[in-house]
Amino acid sequence: MPRGITPRRPSRSGRHERRPPTAPGRARVLTEKPRARAAKPDRAAPKQRAQASAASASRIAEILRRLEARYPGVTCALQHRNAWELLVATILSAQCTDVRVNMVTPELFRRYPSPSALATLTPEELEPQIRSTGFFRNKSKSLVGAAKKIVQDFGGQVPAEMSDLLSLPGVAAAGLGVLPAPGRVAGHARPRPGQRRPAIPPARHPGHRLRHPGRPPGPDP
Repeated sequence: MPRGITPRRPSRSGRHERRPPTAPGRARVLTEKPRARAAKPDRAAPKQRAQASAASASRIAEILRRLEARYPGVTCALQHRNAWELLVATILSAQCTDVRVNMVTPELFRRYPSPSALATLTPEELEPQIRSTGFFRNKSKSLVGAAKKIVQDFGGQVPAEMSDLLSLPGVAAAGLGVLPAPGRVAGHARPRPGQRRPAIPPARHPGHRLRHPGRPPGPDP
């Protein structure tokens, strides 16, 4: 060997050494996951759900009874004579006071007393008549679109099913509680059993009131 050259030493990492192959049976045992035990059916669950449902129904009935006793004869602030007029007023009330809506709707209802009458307009023709309610461009598109859909798909009557109401332009879940129960106001389509139930329209105002002094803490009313 030439002078000054040392032989190469094996690596200390052990990479040059080959590990003995693992037995197939042992590898299968290590990679096998323990089987999950089948959950036993909870026989008490249906009974508990029935009791909770009955308690909830009783509590709701008591709340409604107290509200009726505390606020008797409550009526909707939006002036209307039928379901169509209330639908129009509800769409106009977005980001607008009820007082302003009630100033605009009498003349609007006189000119367009039904969905078929309003369906003949274009949004541009309706805009000047509802300008004072704000967001008049979007509202005019929603009103004309809702009128056309009611005429084409629901025979000129405001539908009763929630899914149908939500399909109307300008109608959201917050406004469904404002619309009357079918049969109480003229112009509302008759529902099948189990459809439209009475509802309370949600609002942000209770949350604002909870932040006043003396109210319980928390953002959820």
